[in-house]
Amino acid sequence: MKSARFALAALAFAALADLGCGSSNPAGPGTGGGGGAAAGASGRGGATGAAGTGGVGGIGGGAAGTGGATGTGGSGGTCAGPGDCPGGVCFQGLDGVRRCATSPADPSLRSCDFAPADCCLQNSQCTQGTAGRCIPNAGSPCGGAAPIGNVCSYDTCTTDASCTAAMPAGATVSACVPAGAFGLVSARCIYGGCRTDADCTASANGKCQYGNAATHGTQCDLRQVFYCAYPSDPCQDRNTGCTGVLLCLPEENYQGRHCAPGPPMFP
Repeated sequence: MKSARFALAALAFAALADLGCGSSNPAGPGTGGGGGAAAGASGRGGATGAAGTGGVGGIGGGAAGTGGATGTGGSGGTCAGPGDCPGGVCFQGLDGVRRCATSPADPSLRSCDFAPADCCLQNSQCTQGTAGRCIPNAGSPCGGAAPIGNVCSYDTCTTDASCTAAMPAGATVSACVPAGAFGLVSARCIYGGCRTDADCTASANGKCQYGNAATHGTQCDLRQVFYCAYPSDPCQDRNTGCTGVLLCLPEENYQGRHCAPGPPMFP
């Protein structure tokens, strides 16, 4: 019975990834940016091709897949500074190239019937923070009742420096990732062990990727991080090399990947 529940939990976790609900959208590591050669992650409303952006995930969250990774970051052409990105932000991608990141279009919203009182139907109702956006409620990344209605999402940072104070133990990098990069709906602090490919030197041909962090036992602690991925890792994106219900997740120190259980599914 215990093994059956664990298998069911992992299957539900993978299903949430396709919806962009926290465990977010798997894809091969797209190259992203102006005319990128590979697709970014695909989630609810996900984009492909040049942008290399992920699908819209969680509350203002972009996603990488179940053990997968998205493209390198920006959602537009290359840039040198803010003046090159009218209406957007010049953001350094994980490959070191600076590209324009522009907020994604407003998503299709759900009805507020039977939803909590704070359900929104338009951006103008989101006034409790910076750059409020009304988006479909993604629910918990660890399952539970099917989410209904819509929620407000706000920017939670403005600069990399505004993320430093909350950097978790073990992380060496903190970055304020703007809306539009990796499919994010709102700006978010992202932490990890690399900022560009040049930081990944523990093994040959390392790539800095954005995707799921390691998870821990009975905790519903799914989040997105920057981590180094290497061809020599025992597993690769989309869980290649993992068997059964195991997922390909980063090591605790963000250097390389291994097969491990995903977060638990809560009722």
